[in-house]
Amino acid sequence: MRALPLALLCLAAPSASAQHFDLRTDFDLNTNPGEWWSYRWGGAPLRVQLPGLNEWIGPGWGFFASYDASFSVALADNPVAFDMRQGDILAHSWSGYLGGSSIFFTSARWTCPRPGTATISGRAWHADMAPGREGRWTLVLDSTELARRDTIFGTRRSDAAALFSNNISSPMGLGPIPLTTGQIIEFRPFPVPETGLGHFVGVDLTIEFCPFVATEPPTQSACPRAAAGFSLSPLGAGPHTFLWQVSADNALWFNVADGPNSSPHPSGGTFSAFGSDSSTLTTSAWSGTAATHFFRCVATSAACGNTLSTPASLSFLSAGHPACPPCDPDLNQDGNADQDDVLYLINVVGGGDNPSNIDPDFNQDGNVDQDDVSAVIAVVAGGACP
Repeated sequence: MRALPLALLCLAAPSASAQHFDLRTDFDLNTNPGEWWSYRWGGAPLRVQLPGLNEWIGPGWGFFASYDASFSVALADNPVAFDMRQGDILAHSWSGYLGGSSIFFTSARWTCPRPGTATISGRAWHADMAPGREGRWTLVLDSTELARRDTIFGTRRSDAAALFSNNISSPMGLGPIPLTTGQIIEFRPFPVPETGLGHFVGVDLTIEFCPFVATEPPTQSACPRAAAGFSLSPLGAGPHTFLWQVSADNALWFNVADGPNSSPHPSGGTFSAFGSDSSTLTTSAWSGTAATHFFRCVATSAACGNTLSTPASLSFLSAGHPACPPCDPDLNQDGNADQDDVLYLINVVGGGDNPSNIDPDFNQDGNVDQDDVSAVIAVVAGGACP
């Protein structure tokens, strides 16, 4: 029998628990761009830290030391404003040309931290009572418009017209949307007309994000007939459920079950598996195949539904490879080769449980019988491998 080292393979595992991003609670007065959010005027982050404008409108980020082209936070409920409440994030869309001949607009931008899916929610409303100052807004993913509203004057936060979900303009909708690292979701307010005076737009923007671990798994190699383990760690709180799958070509997938499994390769072969419904899968007793196999896991939670791990490949070293000792009598995998291993094999040969998932055909003659027990007794006593 060949060695049975357990070679753990850490997959690029999905999270089955959502991460919550909220423009209101994440608003950063000290760093722009921040870790995930930035507040911009045209193509560059707003560069001036603003003081509080008055007792209602607090500090933020602007183009000048004023609230023309800015993002700020409301300090208190404003009885004069149309709809301004403490903690609101306020975007001032525009006021004139700001000293230049080109027109740019403000935006709040969220940058995707790693591959995953995003579900967007929120609203935008007319925050200040500025007579005659109309506005509009768009919500975009990179260059793709997801939602828009072309008139905002008089819209309260409680109005159905304020909701992003009631202003969808793309078949993509608001999610879940698959994203890659660095993709951008952006809220953009505009004055109407675009050369007119701006006003304060209130905005709530939240993103429920189900991330994937970005590190790709390395190619994994194991000794013939060795036990090879695959492990993943979903982020966040559960409960999670797991289903492992195997493929011969990284395209057509088959569910793995505990116990004996058929290889999906056309040439056939078999292997045993343990932990097919857990975060760690152990395979062993590979027989009749030395071809590369691929494994992946479907992780499921209420927060994110089904997410797939990045497939991990398993290939086999040659029987004479230096990393592959001729046999391993530590059948119960307790770190010692002794009488307990003989008793373990006697139990397995007799039809008992096999928690170590070893191949009981220790002498590799194609039969599981007393000859295997005799062979392991000889090796434990210091004899040669069969």
